[in-house]
Amino acid sequence: MTHDRLQFECFSWMWNEHQELRRLFWCTFNDIKQVEKITKNIGNKTRQIILSNMKSLGMVKGVLDFVFFYKGALHVIDFKVGGDKLSPEQKDHSTKVKQQGGQAYECSTLEDFQKIINNIVL
Repeated sequence: MTHDRLQFECFSWMWNEHQELRRLFWCTFNDIKQVEKITKNIGNKTRQIILSNMKSLGMVKGVLDFVFFYKGALHVIDFKVGGDKLSPEQKDHSTKVKQQGGQAYECSTLEDFQKIINNIVL
């Protein structure tokens, strides 16, 4: 399974199973690799302009993939497949969220994600 497929399955499950929570969860568009993939067929100068613009608008390396705000608490989730591990920037982001009273999770399967969400809302 790919990272994007896992994130899609988790988001779709949450959107459909917890309709009452819609608009309280969303993804962060922070993956520079994705931006590079999307812009691979344009010139390098144009790609750099796009990346610089996105960074100036708040794209931050290391921010976890998924945000869920529930009953006054911030929950951030990162999706990992295969041998993927949290980067140093992601570890720092997780630590800072926890220092402010939030929670941070890693998720590698839909079942992991369902357990995380059900433990939060049930």
